Amino acid sequence: MVTSTMGNKGSSFEQGKQSAQQGAEKAKEGFAAVADKAKEGVQHIREGIGAAADKAREAVGSAVEKAREGLGSMGESASHMASAAVNKADDAVSAAGRRLEDWGEGVRSRTPNEGLLGSASEAVACTLEKSGKYLEDHGLTGMVDDVTDMIKRNPIPALFVGIGIGFLLAKATSSSSRS
Repeated sequence: MVTSTMGNKGSSFEQGKQSAQQGAEKAKEGFAAVADKAKEGVQHIREGIGAAADKAREAVGSAVEKAREGLGSMGESASHMASAAVNKADDAVSAAGRRLEDWGEGVRSRTPNEGLLGSASEAVACTLEKSGKYLEDHGLTGMVDDVTDMIKRNPIPALFVGIGIGFLLAKATSSSSRS
């Protein structure tokens, strides 16, 4: 009788152990799914920001071209057009910011609130929301002002960063021109 009780305790322990392993595996899978979603979100952010930057370049390029054509008597209207292009770029960046905030809310609402997975998803959601809020509040011109201020405060590191970016661009263009 004593052995049968011990046998039941042993099998209960094994069942508990298996349940714990299964739970850990599910948590691991859930975390991997959240990480994948976060990667997708970052990719969408990059695409959105890239599209916004392309639109801004197109708008500014168009404004500059039109300003050159009508430089004499159209100087004032060209200035208004350039201002409108900057406003459009700001609007596009703000829209991307709102989209980031929405993604952050989506991550928060679609993931667990507790445990390791909850902590990770909360961190991702907060980062997305803060980034979106910054883009929405500052827009393109605010970002340019922030970068300008940072360069003014840290000219030497900014110089090294610029040299590094130049080196990487030269490396990328030289390897792509050989192909």
